Amino acid sequence: MGMDVVGVNPSSERGAYFRRNIWGWHPLWATVASIAPDVADRVELPHTNDGDGLDAEGSSELAQRIDQALADGKADESVRATSAECRRIGMPGAISLEDLREFRDFLRDCGGFRIF
Repeated sequence: MGMDVVGVNPSSERGAYFRRNIWGWHPLWATVASIAPDVADRVELPHTNDGDGLDAEGSSELAQRIDQALADGKADESVRATSAECRRIGMPGAISLEDLREFRDFLRDCGGFRIF
């Protein structure tokens, strides 16, 4: 089972589609929410496949916030905290900085997204 994140108005192939299995998506979104809670909170149902998501402006803002977190070290701290929490609760999911970079790249080019 996976989470398919589909670009609304992609400007490139990398903005058209992003996918993670369910064990990868939950930790990724938890990390994103810790980096930019005010933007992530605009997605009411990030852990379901009901078509919720962000518009182009929100996606771009989220990409910028992830970029900033990668530059200032907050991303590394958030990834470690999320991974530790996954281990603590016995969840098989894991996240890396590379996952975060891939999602940031998708966000830059997606023109808004929906989660299916």
